[in-house]
Amino acid sequence: MHLSSTLDTSVITAAVEREGIYVLPEFLPTSDIAAIADEGRRLAEHRPPFTRAIGETGSSTRSFFINVVPARVQRENGWSWVPSYDRVRSMPLVKDIADRYLGRNWGISNFIYHFAAEPSTELFHLHFDHFDSQRCFKVYIYLNAANRGNGAFRYIPRSHRLGRAICETPEKNLKLENSLTRMLEVLDRYVDLSRDSELKECYELLRNIERNPEKSYDYVVAGGPGTVVLFDSVGIHGGGQLMSGERYIARYHFVDSGFLFRNLPDQLPPLKRQLSRAAGLYRRLRTHFAA
Repeated sequence: MHLSSTLDTSVITAAVEREGIYVLPEFLPTSDIAAIADEGRRLAEHRPPFTRAIGETGSSTRSFFINVVPARVQRENGWSWVPSYDRVRSMPLVKDIADRYLGRNWGISNFIYHFAAEPSTELFHLHFDHFDSQRCFKVYIYLNAANRGNGAFRYIPRSHRLGRAICETPEKNLKLENSLTRMLEVLDRYVDLSRDSELKECYELLRNIERNPEKSYDYVVAGGPGTVVLFDSVGIHGGGQLMSGERYIARYHFVDSGFLFRNLPDQLPPLKRQLSRAAGLYRRLRTHFAA
């Protein structure tokens, strides 16, 4: 895949740390865009057993949402179906940023091909991702032009710092209850923002967006085909309203070693894989006997 020699991954990583997001406009060449787009369409048409079709996917619609889990691909020996997975994962840019942001021994929890062709209110509501309080950053690749009218992605800058703050609280069920309103409730209950003016300013922005959701569209990430968006997914983000046209995005979810050990043993070396499974069994037994 294309990689500009002028890109400084330390600068990009620092920007994601500071703002929660970094955008590479029209970064990928046409050939790579076409290869990824065709791959998603093939998976949507044939539905190999390692894929999960979610939401609007079906015979009555052109839209599809195909979720692929690497462990299932491995079990089904389905790698020939998804060559773009290895190509994206092996991009020097992506590997270096993942090493810097997540630490070494990171993995990929899943990757998704999402094609939306029918008008909708919101492709995704505003939310934050909770990966067992571990770090996750996502890579979105725009496979066609995305803008305010066709459901482009929204991200509220610096909200990832508030997301990290609530992950350090004793609040439960953040993985399932992860709306913007939920973040604000937990912040109000546990987090003192009075000593950090930047966090306080971001909190006030989120409150304003909660009262006036249209304000969130000031933070649409528009871009042409091949645009790559890197972001910390514990920040507030969501898909926009599809009013006309189509939107096609490929998404890759990168997770740190802590999440990998707890949830994705198939991506670990043999010894760590056995330790991970033993730890998982212990957690299930403890939960069972505590119930």
